Amino acid sequence: MEVSQAADRLMNASAAFDEGRQAVVERRTAADSGWLAALADELERREASPVARNAVLVSLASCPGRDMVRLVLERWPTTSAPHIEEDPSLPLASARTLAAVLAQTQKPPTLEAEAPRLLMGTAFERDLAACWVQEAVLRGQPVGTPPLRRGWSMLEGHLLHALPLVLESLEARLPGFAPKTDGFHRSGAGGLAMVTTAPVAGRTRVMPAEDITTPTRASQIASVGAHARAFHGARIEARVVELADPLQPDSLDADLVRGLRLACTGPLRLDDAMARPLTPAAAGRRHRSKAQVAVVRREPAIVFETLMNLATHGGHTNLVWSAACGRLLARRSLSGLVGLGQTHAWSEVVEAAQRCVLWQARIDSGWFFGVGADDLLLLVLGEDRRTLSVLGYTDTD
Repeated sequence: MEVSQAADRLMNASAAFDEGRQAVVERRTAADSGWLAALADELERREASPVARNAVLVSLASCPGRDMVRLVLERWPTTSAPHIEEDPSLPLASARTLAAVLAQTQKPPTLEAEAPRLLMGTAFERDLAACWVQEAVLRGQPVGTPPLRRGWSMLEGHLLHALPLVLESLEARLPGFAPKTDGFHRSGAGGLAMVTTAPVAGRTRVMPAEDITTPTRASQIASVGAHARAFHGARIEARVVELADPLQPDSLDADLVRGLRLACTGPLRLDDAMARPLTPAAAGRRHRSKAQVAVVRREPAIVFETLMNLATHGGHTNLVWSAACGRLLARRSLSGLVGLGQTHAWSEVVEAAQRCVLWQARIDSGWFFGVGADDLLLLVLGEDRRTLSVLGYTDTD
């Protein structure tokens, strides 16, 4: 198929689009980078939709070799869509997307050759290189060459610079995830067997506790879901309570979960649905006592992998995310859940997590939307056995 014919089809909203996309796939399989680059230029000349152009550029980025990377960089959009409401300190969405594709398709020598130059380039190139390097780390690829390390040292002040160039404690199994261009997905990270129990009359009791949540702590705990919340209205409950009496590690069961003054154990309040606060008002006892609950104790590594999964794919339908930023935000959330600030060393966070008791729960309340693995409830009991941190998340899209 000629370039102009493929462009005609990709500009068409009907079934002809699929014919054009199939032609792109065939040329990518044949590594015909010249044809793909010409098609990308033709689509730009015709002011084609971002969907059509990105389909071609992603295919071009999938062709191996340094020349392909540079062909893509000459054509890749370097700005994010203006409607995206997210932390402006995060790497650009366009850089995150391209980095995930390059890490998945390019060989390590291409990264080693290109990253040092990009790390000293424009803001977009620095974002791209930072994400690409971290994506490679999470795939178990070597990134320790002297030129790359020197380039990484020039990144000081960048949000991702704080992340190490090696996998650390709790991260050993991350390369075993199934990497995709839109993030990491690990079936079973949060899906181990949990037995759901129905409420029994008279068993649920209110646990005396004081809500000690601060805005800073709530924001830190909610880091893994903040992106999905900004994109399409995911709901989050981030809360810290101080129990009146110490809680023994083996004593948290479904009845005690129902007794906690949480929002996610009850129905969705209309005002919370509109405002989406990070620490919504707790549900009433009558509603909490009716919820069916499953709760299981988790090891810190499983909890971190679960957080990583959520932070990486950024919501049920969001494709503009990355494992690089996911790693950063999963670390932030776990730090908050175990009672530490986001500037603490990772070794301190891991040690604190090992002294805490961590649970994952599932509740059939109206607060959760029940979209598969996109419902999450984590409870972390601090070393003092009285401080309980909570992260509830549900995706509305």
